[in-house]
Amino acid sequence: MGCAINPQLASWQEGTIYLVLIALAYHIISDTYRNPDAMGSYFAAFCLTGTISLQSPQFLFLIPVLISCCGFMQSLHLRTILASLLGVLTPYWTAFCILFLTGKTHLIQTFINELTASVALPSMQLQIPIGGGDSLSVPMTALQLAWTLLLILPAIAHHVLSTTSAVRVRANRYMQITLLVATHLLPSLYIVLQPTIVALTAILGYGFFATEKRRRNIRPIILLSIWLFLLGLYVWNNFLIY
Repeated sequence: MGCAINPQLASWQEGTIYLVLIALAYHIISDTYRNPDAMGSYFAAFCLTGTISLQSPQFLFLIPVLISCCGFMQSLHLRTILASLLGVLTPYWTAFCILFLTGKTHLIQTFINELTASVALPSMQLQIPIGGGDSLSVPMTALQLAWTLLLILPAIAHHVLSTTSAVRVRANRYMQITLLVATHLLPSLYIVLQPTIVALTAILGYGFFATEKRRRNIRPIILLSIWLFLLGLYVWNNFLIY
C-alpha cells in the first residue's frame, strides 16, 4: 500500500533519510507520556527536527505545530517547550559556527532565500491506461492524496468512535493530519514528508484492518483488488497488447 500511495518512494533517498529522523523523534516523544521531567527527551527529539530543517528550511514553519501536537502526551509544559526550542536552535548554532570558521557565511542568505521561497506542487502526471491505447492523465499528488485518505479515514473514524483508543494512536492521528496538510500548504516539503506520511498511514490503518472477525477481511481485499486492477491494466496496455 505504501507503493500505491507513492510509487516514487523507493527513489526518494532524501525523504527516506528524513523518515528515519522523524520516526526517531516521534518515538522519543511518544515515550514521554505523563512524564513531567521529559525535558531531555524533548530536547533530543526537536534537535533531530531542527537538523531536518537545515536541509529543508520551510520545515521550520511546522515546528510550532509539532510542539503543540506533543500536548497529547500530557508532558508538555513551559520547561519542555523551552527544551524543544533549545533543541531546534542547537543545530543552527553548530552550523553557524562551522560557516563562520570556514568563511562561508554567505550560505546563510541561501538558506533564507529557500525559507521564503514560494514553490508549487510537483507537476508529475500518472498515465492510467483505459483501453484502446488511450490513457487517463491524473496528477500524482491527487492520486497519493486519494489513496492516503482511503486508508486513513476509516481508521480515523474507528479510533474516534472507540473509547479504548490509546494516547499514542490519537497523537499519531493528529500528526498524520498535520503532515498531510503541510505537504499541500508547503509544497517544498512534499518529498521530505511523503515517506513519513506513508509510514503513519500504515500505522493508523493497521488497527482498523487487523481483526479476528472474518467479515472485516473484505476491506484490505477491496483495496488490494483495486490496486491489482490498475496494475493489470498497465501491464496489458503496455506489454501484453503488443
